[in-house]
Amino acid sequence: MWDIKARVRRGLEVRRKVFGDVDEVEWKRSNDEFDPEFHDIMLGFRWGTITARPGIDMRTRMLCRVAAFLAQGNLETVDTIVENHIRGALRSGATPQEVVEVILETGLAAGIHKWKARTTAVRIFKEMGYRQGVDWGPPLPDGW
Repeated sequence: MWDIKARVRRGLEVRRKVFGDVDEVEWKRSNDEFDPEFHDIMLGFRWGTITARPGIDMRTRMLCRVAAFLAQGNLETVDTIVENHIRGALRSGATPQEVVEVILETGLAAGIHKWKARTTAVRIFKEMGYRQGVDWGPPLPDGW
């Protein structure tokens, strides 16, 4: 039997590991009282069931999500989603270089305009203390 309460609890735990407590406020805001049952179903199914599966690690799942959201297009609408998932990928163990490669590969497969996400990624890398030439990209020449 599908125990929704247990899956919601697991979903909350998984989401917090990936996005931290800061995202919890946004999640709750976007899932208001319109239909609390739907909120629980989505949290329990998406995060407590699919995302919590043992088949692949969270790092890989989050890199897949970055690629999937980029491939959807309409980056003006999904920019915040892409940003959250880049952060989630890094928090889940992805390296900045892996994020760069996913953006580049997605751009090749889904359209060059997807590379716009590179500016979002670089901003996030810098905010989180990663360094170009050390954590991502080729080493910088002396004096940079």
